[in-house]
Amino acid sequence: MLRIALRQYRNQSTTERFTLIICFIIAFAMYIGGDYQYNYGLCLANMIVYIISSIIVIVNNIKHYNRLATFVLFFSFSFLIVNYFYPVFFYLEDREIKLFQYDFAEKAIQKSTYIATMAGTILNLALYEDSFVTRVAGYSYNIKIYKWEVWLMALLNISYLIVNKAFFTQGYDDVNIGGSGLTSYLGYSVLLLYYLIFKDLYICGKKTHNFEGYLKNGNKGVLIMAVLLIIAWIFIGKRTIALRVGLIFLFSYSFFIRKISLAKLLPIVIVGFLLMFLSGLFRNNKEGFSSDAILSSLSVQKVAYYGTDLAINARSLYELVDYADQHGVNYGTTMISDIASVVPTLQSAIINTFGISQYKTSSAVFVTWLYYGNQPFDIGLGTNLVGDVYVSFGLIGVLIMFFILGKMIKRAERGCNAGNFKYLLLYCIFICEVIFYPRSSILSPLRNMIWIWVIYLLDVYINNQRKWHAS
Repeated sequence: MLRIALRQYRNQSTTERFTLIICFIIAFAMYIGGDYQYNYGLCLANMIVYIISSIIVIVNNIKHYNRLATFVLFFSFSFLIVNYFYPVFFYLEDREIKLFQYDFAEKAIQKSTYIATMAGTILNLALYEDSFVTRVAGYSYNIKIYKWEVWLMALLNISYLIVNKAFFTQGYDDVNIGGSGLTSYLGYSVLLLYYLIFKDLYICGKKTHNFEGYLKNGNKGVLIMAVLLIIAWIFIGKRTIALRVGLIFLFSYSFFIRKISLAKLLPIVIVGFLLMFLSGLFRNNKEGFSSDAILSSLSVQKVAYYGTDLAINARSLYELVDYADQHGVNYGTTMISDIASVVPTLQSAIINTFGISQYKTSSAVFVTWLYYGNQPFDIGLGTNLVGDVYVSFGLIGVLIMFFILGKMIKRAERGCNAGNFKYLLLYCIFICEVIFYPRSSILSPLRNMIWIWVIYLLDVYINNQRKWHAS
């Protein structure tokens, strides 16, 4: 019986992997044989190919890792909206929606959609799990949360909150470009919150397996501060941080405490969407956060408008692809900011030493600079995951880097199931970035990964020192 089951599993795995390869071949064939003039039918076909590829990997992922709160589920949904909603649903009906009111390279829409489909399908191919994965029963990492950690986290995060409030009222300035300003360095405090939430749920997972047990056994200081900070960030318009905290909690809870079923996940997603909607309303409505403002914004068009925060980054994809085609790739210059931001002040040192323009060290700032030039700007036009790689290394770079990215994430997922605390921690960073990752640069998680690793090493050192002194 076991031999028959193994044979059936291998046959199904072979069929699914073959289908993923076919999806990539179709995407590549459309790229090399299709017309680069906008074509609704071909954009729709690209979206369908990506959806088929994603469904296979999502089902495969849930089957192997036996949980819904995984990277591939959230990423596929976000990638779909970012790269396909504008050319398929908006371009013919409302082509100047939101950031698309600014001039952009419309001639690059079709080619960019082909490139996005190749990137998405080769990523799915790398993410596909074709071997048995065994989940370990327990964990051996012995840690605890100290009061001074909670107080330090609270102090730093409140300071970060105050600085961000000032930032949003004053607008953009040069010290914030490329993520190298005061708000960026205070942002390390958020990593301490991420880490304490993760660690708290890890500890509780050894004692309880339900939500009531978590409320009873969890660290009250961490839980209260997390809830208060989420509310505060939402109402100053810093939705990204609030969403990341929520995603880390969702993953950690489902992994350590209790699996979350689809029936429970959907209400959580709906509540999260409503909070994001209210945040967008508060941040964008000049009338203020009043009942009249809320009621006036509840039309279908207004709700759809506030829900297009992901789709607008297709504009950056078109701009970056068109620039690379016209002027050539920059061989990673626009990735300097993400790499240098790991070390405070390193970016400034690189800019001053090599004479690189600060506007060309980040693809997000570069896209904004392409529109505004050297004039002051009060809004960032953002970037796109596919475009960020394409402007640096072209199509070959996109295929190689997305395949490597998929393999890295799959390796982290296997490490999670093996109970490896280090892999669990790194995977948490991927999870907290997942919704906005398709509209970010490919190396954007790098700083958080390294610094949360530093926090982990400091935590291990402090724990060991306390044990040594206690003995």
